[in-house]
Amino acid sequence: MQDVSTQSAAAPSPFFPDDLQFWYETKRVFGCASYGGSEFGEVLATVFCITSGDYDSWYREWDAAGERVSNEAQRQLGERSCRQRTGRLPARHCALAFARIYDWLDETLG
Repeated sequence: MQDVSTQSAAAPSPFFPDDLQFWYETKRVFGCASYGGSEFGEVLATVFCITSGDYDSWYREWDAAGERVSNEAQRQLGERSCRQRTGRLPARHCALAFARIYDWLDETLG
């Protein structure tokens, strides 16, 4: 029987295979999806734009993602009717994701 811990540790990462720090941080972001702190598609769209090992790229892309989410939350808060928001993420979800994005940036680069 194979040692599962060795097998999983040796498995290649689908994102940032040459940068364990970026891969670890990406897994953390994915992990927050269950609690409303991220959206799977938003994370994918962001990490595809990041150059592995380039901290400026990491910051720039997560900062842009945070701005998009923040703008969506502000736009939704400005709408008067819940009916107008049908089919979109609630403003509170956007605000939580916005806060988490900037928290990740601070933890990663701080």
